[in-house]
Amino acid sequence: MPEFIALVVVIIATIYVFIKVKNSLQNKGKSKPASIFLASASSFLAFVILVVLAATFLQDNTKQTQVKEPKQEIKTTQKELKSNERIEATIATKITLDIVNSLKDNYNIEAGSFEDMPLYLDKLCSSDTACQIYAGKTQIQVVYKTVEALTSSRVTLQYYQNVCSAILIGLTDSNKDLAEDIITQAFDYASKNGSAKSETLGVEITIKPDSSNNLLGCSFYKN
Repeated sequence: MPEFIALVVVIIATIYVFIKVKNSLQNKGKSKPASIFLASASSFLAFVILVVLAATFLQDNTKQTQVKEPKQEIKTTQKELKSNERIEATIATKITLDIVNSLKDNYNIEAGSFEDMPLYLDKLCSSDTACQIYAGKTQIQVVYKTVEALTSSRVTLQYYQNVCSAILIGLTDSNKDLAEDIITQAFDYASKNGSAKSETLGVEITIKPDSSNNLLGCSFYKN
């Protein structure tokens, strides 16, 4: 539609230039053939200029539209996690959402889809068995019934252990004090003996050094 309107405007402007130049030359005493020839040349030049200007305008308008569309798509697809929204219930998604709630309820940590970002439903899980969230700068991976909090030198040991305790609470629904005692003792044992493995409330707990940075990391398996 914009292209058709632009074409009509260009044609009307070209005819106007032709008539205006022709009449002006005839009024100045030019012969009719000469006036028509010069008017045709002038109108043709005007036509070319107007076509170029119209094409440039339409191209710029198209680019602006293409830039705006992705922003609108992001607004409609990225939805923050709300209590009244639901996703398909699988073991991995249930475990992940239990951990999200545990982080918030016990340590006031807002889980996110990416580092220091809000949590979006469409970014929570990549499949029915694999989910991922961030607790600040700590990445938590859930693969079926296995949960691992990846270690990072950018967080303190206390913050990391709080994340581990929140995971244990989410998996077992145990109270905060009990979970913290279990995690603290497991880390103490691992720091002295290289690693620690135990089972409590139907969950296997493993504390061992991360091969990439040698920091002690926690992982869990829900039986």
